[in-house]
Amino acid sequence: MFCLLLLLSSAARADENSILGRWLSSEKNLMVEVYKQGTDYKARVVWFYDVKDTITPINQRLDKRNPDITLRTQKLLGLDVLKHLVYDIGENKWTDGKIYDSTSGKVWDATVWLANSRILKVRGYCYFQFLGRTMTFTRV
Repeated sequence: MFCLLLLLSSAARADENSILGRWLSSEKNLMVEVYKQGTDYKARVVWFYDVKDTITPINQRLDKRNPDITLRTQKLLGLDVLKHLVYDIGENKWTDGKIYDSTSGKVWDATVWLANSRILKVRGYCYFQFLGRTMTFTRV
């Protein structure tokens, strides 16, 4: 019985880390890297393409719309845009997260799940999940 519980526990942990890695948005204009820090799952920007500014190198772009004036000098490249996700084994989702939209400077609640091993869904919402938008990413 103990061995069975240990096997089930190991399988749950493997599923828990299945979102780790690099993911490309369906619009092919954003790549994020999902990583784990302690029990917190996060995602940082590793590449992006901005059709409005094709001249300024992405490693020089700043977070100009951040509502915190002191953070407006931080670079977009490497910026954590998803934080505080916790794996919910019952739902098989990562919940209670926050997603930051650098184009507006707003922070939304977030839930993440895998549609399959290659497709990641990220839902940003305001208070209620039906009041939100889902983004799709493909594993790189």
